[in-house]
Amino acid sequence: QRQMCIRDSISDLHERPENEPRSISTLVDRRVDGIIYAGYGQAEQQLLELHAGGLPVVVVDKPPVSPKLPSVLIDNRSGIFKALVHLKKLGHRDILFVNGLAINRNAQLRAEAYRQFMRENRLPCPEDSVVYGDFTLEHGYQATLRLLEEGRRFSALICGDDLVAFGAMAALKSHGLRVPEDVAVVGFDDDPIAAIFDPSLTTIRYPMYEMGRLSFQVFQRQIAKRRRQPEHVLLDTELVVRRSTDPTCKDYNTPRNRGRK
Repeated sequence: QRQMCIRDSISDLHERPENEPRSISTLVDRRVDGIIYAGYGQAEQQLLELHAGGLPVVVVDKPPVSPKLPSVLIDNRSGIFKALVHLKKLGHRDILFVNGLAINRNAQLRAEAYRQFMRENRLPCPEDSVVYGDFTLEHGYQATLRLLEEGRRFSALICGDDLVAFGAMAALKSHGLRVPEDVAVVGFDDDPIAAIFDPSLTTIRYPMYEMGRLSFQVFQRQIAKRRRQPEHVLLDTELVVRRSTDPTCKDYNTPRNRGRK
């Protein structure tokens, strides 16, 4: 049985998207066997050129614009739609989106899905209904404070990820508002803290372990040259309902175990 030996190297961007091209060049200089890319989308042309030159490349988590790059992604549109259907069934109409980085491809696709759902269901969706910033507690807190201070009308918030949602809930509480009785909040990711936060956070869960496993399989098939056309895998999401949207929810819906198969 043939065994595959792959040289590995990790490059951390330290939350600085502008570091991407230099980090990829460093990996190429180290003569890596290929690149599994989970960056911000700032080096797509560079990756296209490397892939066209024969270097195995897999884009994971952050959707590429070009279909020529193999990818393993989550279905952002489906996840946002599930959250909005849930909120609509609970009677919410005034729903704002506290999003993450505007240059982040996942954030862009989630915003597009949000606007599409709101328009199709004839729900209020002004131009400033999506607030961009960062995927941090601080952004969630400060952005929500600004919405409250501006007197914006909303009964629910969808957040770019769970950290943003935690910050948003803290801001709501600082203004004496109850979650979910006054404002419902939905996150995205299913961070381990989501199940034990007060209140526990309704969120969109996606299969992180499966994403990593499949991305390496796609990578291996490229090295073995078993696929000539770019391979694309799209993973579904799951709505996890907790108390931040449903005050009657009593279940302790445990977070995913990130290390379990």
